[in-house]
Amino acid sequence: HARDRSLGTFDPWGQAASTGVSVSEASAAYVASQKRAGRADGTVNSAERLLSAFERSLPAGCNVGHVEPMHVERFVSAPKPGKDGKPGPPKSAGTRRRYRAVLRHFFAFCQRRGFTRTDPSAELEAPTGRANRRDHVTEAEAAAMLRKLDAAEVLDGRSYGWLRDWLVFGMGTGLRPGEQAGLRWSDVRLSEGALRVRGTKTSGSARPVPV
Repeated sequence: HARDRSLGTFDPWGQAASTGVSVSEASAAYVASQKRAGRADGTVNSAERLLSAFERSLPAGCNVGHVEPMHVERFVSAPKPGKDGKPGPPKSAGTRRRYRAVLRHFFAFCQRRGFTRTDPSAELEAPTGRANRRDHVTEAEAAAMLRKLDAAEVLDGRSYGWLRDWLVFGMGTGLRPGEQAGLRWSDVRLSEGALRVRGTKTSGSARPVPV
């Protein structure tokens, strides 16, 4: 509430009532709500890990209503953890955007549930710069993966044909692992030369994919 204090608008009686829920309790409630909403397991687990790290960056037992913008800014801007407790490399712009998005969604949930009256992430500026993510596997990387698989078959004395099929299919269609695992025979439309891919992240990610 540093901003409210500086503006002379801080009301200790009115705002204290909303500070009884810890960040840990709010995070658990948020994760549970995301699971009930049918979010993909990978998306929920990623958010849970991020919120757990955010909680560790705060004073022990910190309540949601006591989180201030500087706490959020410091967490999002901090470098990645390094070895031996030393700071690691800086987070990419894409990583900082993801952190910001998860925290904005989390605090919006907390406001709806009455855990806090303010959103300390609201004033956090969107990071600029291009994300480091690549949306494809190069031919050289694909060939290297298949060579590793060949070597594993020789060393283990067993066939990994199913894994080879999985990799080749995934690289050929560009499907996410969760989308590929969710395919059913009823999704195969040979007459149309396409697959019906079910949405695993949002309803908008459902789409036809040519094969």
